[in-house]
Amino acid sequence: MENRRDLLKLIDNFHICEADWKLYQQLFMNGPARANTLNSLSGPLFAAIHRCLIEITFVRIAKLTDKRETGKFQNLTLDTLREENKHRFGIEEKYTATVESEAVKTIRDYRRKIFAHTDLDISRLPDPSTELGQVIHNHVTMALEQIRSFLYEYCDEVGQSIPQPRPVPNIDEFLAKFNCA
Repeated sequence: MENRRDLLKLIDNFHICEADWKLYQQLFMNGPARANTLNSLSGPLFAAIHRCLIEITFVRIAKLTDKRETGKFQNLTLDTLREENKHRFGIEEKYTATVESEAVKTIRDYRRKIFAHTDLDISRLPDPSTELGQVIHNHVTMALEQIRSFLYEYCDEVGQSIPQPRPVPNIDEFLAKFNCA
């Protein structure tokens, strides 16, 4: 990118998204025992946290993979990185493979029809997620892997060191304080 700070901010935006997803995984993908623990502490609180982490992860993946321009405004996205480096061998193919992957496209579609807008036809269905191909956790993991690969390979090519990822709280230690891990 023309500006090193822009690249580092783009990577930080990715790291924030990745940290939120790791927090989600610790909280909600640890089996029935964890679900029972969270429900016994406060089911409604953790249901809200669940919803928030899913939505923000989807929105952040969509923001990272948005077009570089929205109307007259410039966005800090993978497309911006691609456009500023279109002379680099293979960047167009790597970019296309990332944003056109099934995982990213599914997340973007879900975000557009459910989170960013309330698609009338979809909202009238008994279970909107079924109609959209049911976004599964694997889609998020795959999308994050593809975005990480695109960003980190670019950093390697231009000699930019990769900043440390954002720290993720240890949920087991947190729950242990309540004697319920």
